[in-house]
Amino acid sequence: VDQDQSSTLLMSWVMMGKPFPVIESPMTKPNLVGKKLVKGFDSHYVLVKKARNRLRFSVCPPNDSPDYDEIVVADPSQILPRYIIHYRRQIHLNSSIIFKPEDLDGSGSSDHLKDLKLIVWVDDKPNDPRSVELMKIVNKSDPSVKFVQITSLSELKSW
Repeated sequence: VDQDQSSTLLMSWVMMGKPFPVIESPMTKPNLVGKKLVKGFDSHYVLVKKARNRLRFSVCPPNDSPDYDEIVVADPSQILPRYIIHYRRQIHLNSSIIFKPEDLDGSGSSDHLKDLKLIVWVDDKPNDPRSVELMKIVNKSDPSVKFVQITSLSELKSW
C-alpha cells in the first residue's frame, strides 16, 4: 500500500458459535477450500501463516507464531459490523503515545494519571505499520489514551 493512499477497515463482531478447528493445509487433499461448514459446527476457525515470498497463506505450524486468525461463517446474522476505520499508513511512531511502567513509579504527582485510559497492546511485531497506525488513530481521537506495548506473554505477566 502506498503511504499516501487512504485505506478503510471494517471491524465487526463475529459470533462463532461452535467453531470447527481447521488444522489441515489447503494445499493437501482433502481440504475444506470452497466447501460448506462441517456438519454440526457454526464456523471454521484457523490460525494462519503467510507463506514465504508468496501471496499464499496456510495453516500455521504448531510451534510457530500465526500472522492472523481466520473465521469462516455461513450465516450473515453471525456478523455485526461495528466500526468503520479510515486510515493512512505512516511509519513514524510518536513516542509520546507509548506508556512505560516507569511512568507509574510514584515519583511525583499522579494527577496526570486520573483521566488516563490505558490499552495493553500485546504483539510480537511492535513496529508493524498496521499496529502503529491504529495506535495513532486511537490516540488522535482521544489523546488521553496511552498504549503499553508488550511483545510476549511472559512480558505481560511481569508487567
